[in-house]
Amino acid sequence: MEADGIVELTTSSLETTSNGSGSSTDAESAELSVYAKSLVIVLYTVIIVVAIGGNSTVCGIVATYRRMRTVTNYFIVSLACSDVLMATLCIPMTFISNVLVHYWPFGSTLCPIVSYSQVIIIIIILIIIITSVARLWAPRVSPPPAASINFTRVKFFTRE
Repeated sequence: MEADGIVELTTSSLETTSNGSGSSTDAESAELSVYAKSLVIVLYTVIIVVAIGGNSTVCGIVATYRRMRTVTNYFIVSLACSDVLMATLCIPMTFISNVLVHYWPFGSTLCPIVSYSQVIIIIIILIIIITSVARLWAPRVSPPPAASINFTRVKFFTRE
């Protein structure tokens, strides 16, 4: 449902559950969901920080050290850049809207931009992975043998 520029994704209600000694109250269920929500928040935060930190480190190392600039490492850097984009654009916004507030709080302008960026980032990651696998499975072609030129010593006999 859409009301006043806010899109409602899901609604959840607290239900009472019964255990052996009776039924628990809404407050106990809410307290459990607060603990679960706190754990999910901590885990998402750790994942985002590790993804941004680790992949930025990979990009920095390849950019800094000249001997790390190989074709294979360029594939890894492009995958790391895509992962940084995913960790900064896609994961936090989806997490906030789907887990924390259950609606899209970022406005109607940002919604299609974030959705489009998520799709494009996933497509980029899949293309990089497919290219890497294709390079891995490609038949190994040995380089052509170097042309061997034999220089023979020719003695010129001159009259002196």
